[in-house]
Amino acid sequence: MTCGCALSMIDGVEGRRWVFVAAAMAVVASASPAVGRGTGGSASIAWSKEGAPAALAWSQAGKTTTSSNFGTLAADASASVQLKLTNPRRTASGKLAVGLTGSSAFSITYNGCTGKNLGRKQWCRVTVVYAPSEAGESDSGVLKATPRHAAPTKLSLSGCSAGGTCLLRPNDPGFLRHRGVYKQIDALAGWAATQGKPCTAAIADLDSYATNTTDLRVRKGANVAPGTANDSHGTAVSSVARAKTNNGVGVPGIGNCPIISVRVLDDHAYWYENTLLAGINWACSQPGVKVLNLSLWQGAGQSNLTDVSAALQACEDSGILPVLIAGNGSSNDVVGTDDPSANPLAAGNPNTLRVAGVDSDNQIHPHSNYGSALADIAAPYCVPVDSPYGTWGVGCGTSFAAPQVAAVAAEVFNLNPSLTPAEVKQLLMSSGTQVPGLDVTSGRVLDFYNALVAAGYVPSALR
Repeated sequence: MTCGCALSMIDGVEGRRWVFVAAAMAVVASASPAVGRGTGGSASIAWSKEGAPAALAWSQAGKTTTSSNFGTLAADASASVQLKLTNPRRTASGKLAVGLTGSSAFSITYNGCTGKNLGRKQWCRVTVVYAPSEAGESDSGVLKATPRHAAPTKLSLSGCSAGGTCLLRPNDPGFLRHRGVYKQIDALAGWAATQGKPCTAAIADLDSYATNTTDLRVRKGANVAPGTANDSHGTAVSSVARAKTNNGVGVPGIGNCPIISVRVLDDHAYWYENTLLAGINWACSQPGVKVLNLSLWQGAGQSNLTDVSAALQACEDSGILPVLIAGNGSSNDVVGTDDPSANPLAAGNPNTLRVAGVDSDNQIHPHSNYGSALADIAAPYCVPVDSPYGTWGVGCGTSFAAPQVAAVAAEVFNLNPSLTPAEVKQLLMSSGTQVPGLDVTSGRVLDFYNALVAAGYVPSALR
């Protein structure tokens, strides 16, 4: 009885690569300082689907000199803004020298400056037109205005269309190299909907102890297993659910809900009925716990652990949703199966939420178990994970599919605390991306944003 996983800790250089330029956060764009010597300035514009007014602030020498506000920009809409420039340089035609670089989503035209003497501070107007290259995605651009005796000043813009869903594209290396994994489960929209919102619905992860790193903070709970040694499994699993997002380090966590790490694996990464039972009972007695994550499987052909099943049911009855893995094949071989005997822990607990793994095409991964006797929903089988050593890599296994589901389940509980575990299970299964022929009970792959909407999330523009 052990975990279901394969870890590849390679400092983020293994696996597929998506070539793209990461934009600033979709709904908040911070001003960047002027470069070089002189009185150049910088500014930023941000707008969002959610209806918060966009704002521009133009600064010089570290002081904000003026700002303007305007409403949400729809795709192909435009807005004019005024910038107060110092010593703008005239071109041969007498106009301010401006140029736009680095964006397919924005076009900016210069409309001229007031006054006759361009050697003094002037109000200069530009028109911004937003035309996103991909519906619902943010993009960024730079307007360069060249003042005299200074490096070019920059007007940085970012935003997302009013007609699409705002997305957050974090700067974590794991995301930058494996963006497709997160797009599969609509994590970018889920992050944008939950960013800055505290979560109190805790996840108890029954595993080896997770190690706190610069990218991961967990609370250590009970140690119910023999010994004290740990492997990297607990850290990797917890990082999928709750690593720090958009901090430029490691991998982005799917959610932002607290993790309690409960040690049920011994020094050899095995669990036993008595230790698992003790871990479940302890975790379900902790205030605030709403989700259990068990990235553990039971050896093929073993009998159902009735006491463990009773403990899991007691957790559900107390308002806690257990999330289990479908497992990675029969008797730990490399071929997935739909044989219930391959993982009695999953097969014997149909009231829990059981997770299979899919490949990048949303098809059952060859190493993942599947079938309605073992799996209710699916999530990516291979996903970036943190190690205990400050590095990151790619973890493959249903061990890492399950915490994606657990993280979203916790965010759903946090959004709508009145939901029961059975309701959250059904909500996640019904809101996922439907995949024809996908052999799990729901026929669907996890969708973070759709789950939030199904739980009652309403964008502020519609409130």
